[in-house]
Amino acid sequence: MPLYTDRDRNVTLHYEHAGDGFPLLLLPPGGLTADIAYWQRVAFNAFEIFQRGFHAIAVDERHAGQSFGPIELDDPWGGYARDHLGLMNHLGIERFHVLGSCIGSSHALRLIQLAPERVVSAVLVQPTGSRTYATFRLGDTEVVAELQAHDVSQPGESIDLAIDMNRVVIIDPTTLQIASVLEPFAFASR
Repeated sequence: MPLYTDRDRNVTLHYEHAGDGFPLLLLPPGGLTADIAYWQRVAFNAFEIFQRGFHAIAVDERHAGQSFGPIELDDPWGGYARDHLGLMNHLGIERFHVLGSCIGSSHALRLIQLAPERVVSAVLVQPTGSRTYATFRLGDTEVVAELQAHDVSQPGESIDLAIDMNRVVIIDPTTLQIASVLEPFAFASR
């Protein structure tokens, strides 16, 4: 069982990785039970599918599965993002794609906020919440984006950042523009 441990923060993460290609960090759905096994209970098993074509890295969040560690009360979302960055450092991976589902979308957004130079692209699948704001720093510019349900009819539509709850929307983290829109079940049929 592969583990990554950050002794300074008292965090141990269980992770799995498989496949060849550009690294893709998979942040699972499941709320407080967000672990690798949860991918088997949703519309598509991202870890199984994406290890064909990517170096897929799946993780049990610190409070779930075989991972553990205290919640950082002063910055819980940042704590998860630091976990993910530490895991990628442990694996020797500098730049990577990230796919987050449900609560994993929130983790992905905080990860982009902390390390936009490392996240090449992000996919947010069924983000949690109905209206949330996220602040991103891109160079010297601070961008506040509202995350909301939005019918995205055309890729590249001029919006800050909108999420359609029925589609997979790929966001370019450097421009915060929609890179493409995919139907979620398109992955399952491959």
